[in-house]
Amino acid sequence: ITEERNVLIYDLGGGTLDVTIMTLKNGDCDVKSTWGDTHLGGQDFTELLVDHFIKENRFEEYIAEDQFLRRRLWERCEIAKKKISFNKPSAPILLDSFPAKGMEFETKLTRNRFEELCDSLFRSTLDYVHQSLRDANMDKSSISEVVLVGGSTRIPKIQQLLADYFGDQKIKKTINPDEAVAKGAAVLAAKLNGNLKDDVVLRDVAPFSLGIETNEYDMATVVKKNSRIPLKRTKEFVTRFDNQTNVRFPVYEGESAVTTDNDLLGEFNLTDIPPKPKGEAKFDVTFDIDRNGILKVTAVSTDTGRSNNITITKSACAHK
Repeated sequence: ITEERNVLIYDLGGGTLDVTIMTLKNGDCDVKSTWGDTHLGGQDFTELLVDHFIKENRFEEYIAEDQFLRRRLWERCEIAKKKISFNKPSAPILLDSFPAKGMEFETKLTRNRFEELCDSLFRSTLDYVHQSLRDANMDKSSISEVVLVGGSTRIPKIQQLLADYFGDQKIKKTINPDEAVAKGAAVLAAKLNGNLKDDVVLRDVAPFSLGIETNEYDMATVVKKNSRIPLKRTKEFVTRFDNQTNVRFPVYEGESAVTTDNDLLGEFNLTDIPPKPKGEAKFDVTFDIDRNGILKVTAVSTDTGRSNNITITKSACAHK
């Protein structure tokens, strides 16, 4: 690719949403921004369907007594959802030996009803598109094409929303959305192992903010979201209590100021700290992310030089 192109990757799977914008030119892949939701995906759409049918048919009592019944209903709703995502106008939902009906429960899910029930969730995915564009300092006219990844992008309403926003001609459906992530991972692994000889250069960013929990559930951010990697950032921390000789360093990722709303990646301790009044014992905490997205967090006591660290290989610092 010699001409510069801005590509938006819209990845909506079973449990997560990721929106990434990258610029492609002369074999370089330059990630500009990424946003997403680790708790939004196809499973949430299915849960809405299950809740709808339970409430509509007043099955709350039966579900409360038999959670396996809810699981069976969930599986039937999931199958129906997939069928209408492949351009079927409706799909049956059948449960045999259903206690609420004596023998069986049968209904159908129409595409119109599905879209009505999930409309707010579908539209909420565009919020992450808007945020990713803002972080990349672009508008929608700057995007050359939109690549759909993840099984949930087969849902016609999702495709329609993106086409209405970007223009139908920019929506690319030539890649199998169920295989795209696996193929990309295979290519990246081959490149990192030296088995793929090409001139492609990937410049990535941290997809989430990273930090340490301080005080009572406060998130002290050390690495800001969309920071270019590889990187190294250091921040000073102090003890919270008088005569504290042991400090715990919980490492979190997420955008909330409250750690309970973020994801814990791991934690480690620094011991044998000389007792001092609170706030006087100090530590330098360094976040080091290499080009493969592997995160190493190190804490060093400025009084003793003692240190400890943790290495996190979870793909928190690298894209799927």
